[in-house]
Amino acid sequence: MVVTKSGNVKGYDPDDWTWWHETVPVRLRRTLEEGFELVVITNQGRLTTTDGAQAPEAQAFQAKIHAIFETLNLPVAIYAACANDNWRKPRIRAWEHFTDSLGLNRQVDKAASYIVGDAAGRPSDHSDDDRHFAMNLEIGFYTPEEYFLKKPPELWQHKFDPFQYLDALGPVNGMYTNL
Repeated sequence: MVVTKSGNVKGYDPDDWTWWHETVPVRLRRTLEEGFELVVITNQGRLTTTDGAQAPEAQAFQAKIHAIFETLNLPVAIYAACANDNWRKPRIRAWEHFTDSLGLNRQVDKAASYIVGDAAGRPSDHSDDDRHFAMNLEIGFYTPEEYFLKKPPELWQHKFDPFQYLDALGPVNGMYTNL
């Protein structure tokens, strides 16, 4: 959704962000108008220390998230996985927490649901966690270029494919885990 203004990979200043593309706020608004909910699930391991305490970067991240979504002015749920645990994508605990929070009167339509993520397994991507997250949830997947710019899908491959290492029983607990 955003990139740094500075050009750095990570933004440590809460004001060091700009929209990834000018279409992002418009497309997100349209997504809400189409009846979807916006849920951001992000891996942010640098926000806690090895003993689980809040890292100095956490306050800057919180300020940045606040600024982004205040500017966007749309309702959104945000889950930031801060440790290498079941909350971290491609594992699905954050999704389960979101769906559990909906209560008995509302359910997620998995057939209509989808993930938009830049960790898609393309040669230039840092990871394939977002694509594996969607695979684990058995929902659709789009790259930002596909979703926001309507570009065709790009070639991709698993950065790590557990099927290459597991026996005939298949993936661990039915999921890609990025062991």
